[in-house]
Amino acid sequence: MVAKAAHKRRLRYIHWKPTEARQRIAFLRAAGYVVDALLPDQSFASKLKMSPPDAVVIDLGRLPGQGRDMGLAVRSAMSTRHIPIVFVDGDPDKLPRIRKSLPDAVYSQWRRIRSAISQAIVHPPAE
Repeated sequence: MVAKAAHKRRLRYIHWKPTEARQRIAFLRAAGYVVDALLPDQSFASKLKMSPPDAVVIDLGRLPGQGRDMGLAVRSAMSTRHIPIVFVDGDPDKLPRIRKSLPDAVYSQWRRIRSAISQAIVHPPAE
């Protein structure tokens, strides 16, 4: 009997600086995830709708306000509101405002990103 290959979880990783994103993407792939990286643009929501990932990871290390807006875009669309969101890094002074807007997201630092992604996938947002 041939064992079935384990399902690799798909992530959509969002970051605003491609040179910084490459290292993070490599880290996530080494952790066993299939990673699609996106620079946020107008077609972001439709791309998620057409091919929903297991989770969206939004890096708040740059442009945290835009990261919050991306998270709100995921939550506001009927077709994507079920997708878990993981915010990583970010200015500790700005995180409370983002948490208030998106309390069902998971918040993490890079050193704990694997467990944060697992937690988000196991406990997706409630309707």
